[in-house]
Amino acid sequence: MKSVFSKYAIGWAMALVFFNAIAFLIPEEISGDKFEEPRFWIGYGVVTLAMIAQLACSYFVFRASDLKRVFYGMNLARVSVTVLVCMTIAGALCMAVEIIPDWLAGIICAVLLAINVIAYLKSAAALDVVEGIDKKIKTKTMFIKMLSADAQVLTTKAQSDEMGVLTHKVYEAIRYSDPMSDEALNAVEDKLEAQLDKFGIAVKSNDLADAKKWCDEILTSVTERNAKCKILK
Repeated sequence: MKSVFSKYAIGWAMALVFFNAIAFLIPEEISGDKFEEPRFWIGYGVVTLAMIAQLACSYFVFRASDLKRVFYGMNLARVSVTVLVCMTIAGALCMAVEIIPDWLAGIICAVLLAINVIAYLKSAAALDVVEGIDKKIKTKTMFIKMLSADAQVLTTKAQSDEMGVLTHKVYEAIRYSDPMSDEALNAVEDKLEAQLDKFGIAVKSNDLADAKKWCDEILTSVTERNAKCKILK
C-alpha cells in the first residue's frame, strides 16, 4: 500500500503545482489586482488547506499494510475527495470573481470549512467504530479457532482407524460449532478445553475406550455451547 500512496503523492504534487500556476497566472482583467484582495488569499488558503487535508487522509488510508483496513478507510477517502472538490470550486470563485465581496468570500469559505471538518470527524469516528467491532469479533472467535487447531493436530496422532474416526468426529464438531464466544460461555468453554486435553491424552496413549468416553463428552459440551450461543444472540 505504501507504493500506492507514493504514486498518489506524485500526482498530488503535480496537481498542487498546477493549481498554484493557474492561481498566480489569472489575468488582472478577470480577477483585478488579486494580490491586494483578501478574497484571493482566502480562496487560495482554503483550496491549499483542502489539498493538504486530502493528502493526509490518503496517507492515513493507504499506509495500512492490510487490504481490510484500506477497505474500511475508503469512505474517509471519498469524503476527502468530495471536500477537495467543493473547496476548490468555492476557493476558485473567490479568487477569480472580482465582484465577490471579501466578507462574503470569508463567510462562504468558513461555512464550507466547518461542514467539511464535521464530515471528516464523522468519517474518522465511523472508521474507529468499524475497526473496534472487527477487533472484538476477532477476539470472540479466537477460542474456537485455537481449539479447532488443537483438535486438527490430534487427527494426525491417531494410531488406528477407529481412533482416526474419533479424532475426525471431534475435529468436525469443534470446527463447525458456533464461532462466536462470550463471557457467559466461560464455564462450558473451560470444560470443553479440559475435555479436549483428556481426549488428547487418550489419543496419544492409544486408549480407545477412554478416547470414546471423552469424544462423547466433547460432543455433548459442543452441543451445549451451541445451544447457549443461540440464546445469547
